[in-house]
Amino acid sequence: MPPVLTLSTQDGIKGCGINVAYGLTQYDIADSLLSGASSHHDNPTAFTEFLSDWRMELQMLLHTDPDGYIGRQCKVIADNVDEAFPNPDIVLAYTHPLTSWSHGRSGTDAIPAINNQEPDLSGLASFCTRRFGWSPKKVHEKFESVVWEGACIRMLGRVTLFVCHPFDPRV
Repeated sequence: MPPVLTLSTQDGIKGCGINVAYGLTQYDIADSLLSGASSHHDNPTAFTEFLSDWRMELQMLLHTDPDGYIGRQCKVIADNVDEAFPNPDIVLAYTHPLTSWSHGRSGTDAIPAINNQEPDLSGLASFCTRRFGWSPKKVHEKFESVVWEGACIRMLGRVTLFVCHPFDPRV
């Protein structure tokens, strides 16, 4: 089975291999999808209508290859574009991923609040030793190149907070 252009949990567009997919990237069809997802992410009905128009544009590009980016007309592949492509949930997961700052559609936090606390550097070192088999020297080298800078900035932030706002028992 040839590779397929996928943006869904299904099989994508049957017959759409890497060369056709690359040719499509030369058109602004992907930018159009991103723009539509950004404009209509909070209105499922409008996004569904947008996707219907977007699919027709995709099919037209596949049928005609107006600028020759694909290198041929792909009428069979265009006919394989169905109403399930692309999966709107997958598109929105790419364009509006859940992060610790996300809010659910109901206005509540989509991900529970994360408590602000100091990193447990000794616990992290123990974890790396146990799980990755790192020697103390390797832990030190990795921490020196990756962890220390962030830990120091974190500590400086705490000192700055203390200097600017001396100890307040209510906090």
